[in-house]
Amino acid sequence: VPFLWDDDEVSVGFGQTALTWPADQLPDPDSIDWSSVGSVPLGIVTGTNGKSTTVRLAASILNAAGLRAGITSTDYIRVGEEILDRGDYSGPGGARTLLRHPKSEAVVLEVARGGLLRRGIGVELADAALVTNVAEDHMGEYGINSVAEMAEAKFIVRRALGADAPLILNADDPESVRMAATLNNKIIWFGVDAGHPIIKKHLASQGKAAFLAEGWLVLAEGGKCRKVVRANDVPVTFGGVARYNIHNALAAMSLCSIMGANDEALAKGLKSFSGDAGVNPGRGNLYQKDGIRIFIDFAHNEHGLKAVADTVQAFKARRNIVLMGQAGDRSDAEISAC
Repeated sequence: VPFLWDDDEVSVGFGQTALTWPADQLPDPDSIDWSSVGSVPLGIVTGTNGKSTTVRLAASILNAAGLRAGITSTDYIRVGEEILDRGDYSGPGGARTLLRHPKSEAVVLEVARGGLLRRGIGVELADAALVTNVAEDHMGEYGINSVAEMAEAKFIVRRALGADAPLILNADDPESVRMAATLNNKIIWFGVDAGHPIIKKHLASQGKAAFLAEGWLVLAEGGKCRKVVRANDVPVTFGGVARYNIHNALAAMSLCSIMGANDEALAKGLKSFSGDAGVNPGRGNLYQKDGIRIFIDFAHNEHGLKAVADTVQAFKARRNIVLMGQAGDRSDAEISAC
């Protein structure tokens, strides 16, 4: 059965099946009804950009599938619509809190580089792990001085995957493609180009992939393609111009298809996720008044800012005014690149 421990508590089971005791008050094993202890659908999400949005898209899909979804993120821990605590909970501590919560029926963990390197994944086994992308950010911290080394850190999540649990990767991300060539994991690819050579080759080998085709978000497996939802109907794509959120939607769709959501739930969850500041604060929030649009995004590296710039240009405004800040824990080179 799933097992978690820390200095304060010990638990068996995940989510609604979890049993938890103080670390110094463990019960007699024979007194436990082991038949009631089990797991819940569990996904892990990491990457340089898009983690929080993808996790929240996944929660919307799982809720549409009738599962009370619990998520961790760099903003809070949430079960259903209830926020348990606010703060950066992208490490194992947040994962334990969520996995022990009796209302969690499915769990998606946002896992950041810092938590992975300092404290590990936080779980031994997951149903799937997703890497959104790998780009230059946080260089010089924890011995990581190159994008290749960053990729090694992000791909730690694959260690929580059994033989049949897939690693979900971005076909449009060069580092993910490079890393995949060295791995023996079962892979699901996603990307915005149905004709991408990696996706075509993967599908020819009866693999599974998600991609954009003729305006539709499509799932393909075993030689069969299923149109799930039009990109224009997913609010966070802003009518299809926010390509980075098409990537995030495809990623969430791939993950939730493994965690128990059918195509109807995939479409409903993606269409119902507004992406506004109330549900996805600081990440692609658009305000409009008196003919003026204000677009706010947390983008904090060259890769993220390029995606935001492409989106803003697609709005075709007569004039763009940019107000920009940068985190203090970045190198001069990273700040200059932005």
